[in-house]
Amino acid sequence: MYEDIYKQKLVSARQAADMIKPGDIVMYATFLGRPVDFDHELAARAEELTNVQVYCCGDMPSPIMQTPLAGPEHFTCNNWFFGVQDRKMHDQGKMFYCPIQFSQLQDIIAHYMPKLDYYV
Repeated sequence: MYEDIYKQKLVSARQAADMIKPGDIVMYATFLGRPVDFDHELAARAEELTNVQVYCCGDMPSPIMQTPLAGPEHFTCNNWFFGVQDRKMHDQGKMFYCPIQFSQLQDIIAHYMPKLDYYV
């Protein structure tokens, strides 16, 4: 029963990235749940997109997140927990740091964030 529902909703990373429109707010899963394939597909659409807000928390050292590399006119990337690559992107003006205590994250998402268009 649940497998059928899951199969009906399952889309590829490219199909999911194709759903994003200019001005959308997207939140990535944290740490090891980061949607690597989706991030690559979304970055590939940079020339079509402007003002997309991407929120993430805790990146992995490899592979490097691609959306910040496209530039702030396409993606504004906000991160609550910097790793090594995130710090480098921040120093290059490609990512913003949002200081919090990790235990506050769920409360911030629930009460203080703008409405998310997509959680990936």
